[in-house]
Amino acid sequence: MNGRLLSRYGRRAGKRALFLLPLLAAAVLAAEIFLRASGLDWKLLDKMLYRQRNDADAHRIDLNPDILYRLRPGRFGDDAHRVSINSFGFRGPERSAEKPAGVFRILVEGGSNVYGQGLNDEDTWPARLEERLNEGPGAGRFEVWNQGTCAYVGAQMAVLAREAAEKYDFDLAILALSNQGDRAFLWGSSAQPVFEANPALWSNLMSSSEDRGAVDFGTVARPGWLRASALYRYLALGLRVRKGYTHLSIADPESRNAAMIREFITWAEERMKTCVFLCPAVEPDLYTDYWRGTGAPVFTLRADGKPAEYADLHPRRR
Repeated sequence: MNGRLLSRYGRRAGKRALFLLPLLAAAVLAAEIFLRASGLDWKLLDKMLYRQRNDADAHRIDLNPDILYRLRPGRFGDDAHRVSINSFGFRGPERSAEKPAGVFRILVEGGSNVYGQGLNDEDTWPARLEERLNEGPGAGRFEVWNQGTCAYVGAQMAVLAREAAEKYDFDLAILALSNQGDRAFLWGSSAQPVFEANPALWSNLMSSSEDRGAVDFGTVARPGWLRASALYRYLALGLRVRKGYTHLSIADPESRNAAMIREFITWAEERMKTCVFLCPAVEPDLYTDYWRGTGAPVFTLRADGKPAEYADLHPRRR
């Protein structure tokens, strides 16, 4: 008797499943179509990414996942805050790609401190350095190219420095360190084209690390599915939100930053001089891994005994 009941129950359950499966498939398809049309999955992703906001109009998206954005050629701001990005993507005047005879060419990489957040072109410290070097008998012998980019960390600096060094024949590269942590994404722009061009970013940003708790999102967020399905993207991101994660970041970004700076210094040894520069706002002990074992000289500018504004990361000309 019990066997008959179980058999009858099994047949009924099977019929229900056959009836429900098409409904479930239709619901999943409808959700997929809705999310693709609304873009809610990408909007949720955009909310979870760390963003760089300063002078965002003077920057543009770059699909290279190691940098994500760079300076945009053009003129920005107003009379109170003039920003000029030349056609090569450096802040300052137009330059010749071919180095003039007798000129010593200097590349400066860094974040907003180098870029000159809130300053006119001529008031950035790379511009002032060029002005000072060309005073007196050395007039016209030095060019200082400013490729500082707001919120850039070491990994991004290393990529741009190598790219610039391969194109423009520099004699010296100054790596001005001031930011730590993971790469930022550009404010006011969708991350969708960057992720579509670089699916591996999902693995970087959704993987687990010791400081994120016990949930291994590497087993939940499969790059292939994240790339293919808007519904899967939305559910995977929503799971992270429910677990209390307000933004995405790679595990241990500082090891990556330091390794890429060391790699650039080593690569550049036979091409040009390199040095590290630390402004008064930076604690040198936080960056020793960036040059450890490379032999690169390190210049530290201190503000001991000076007014408090000398230690500002974003100084103003007075």
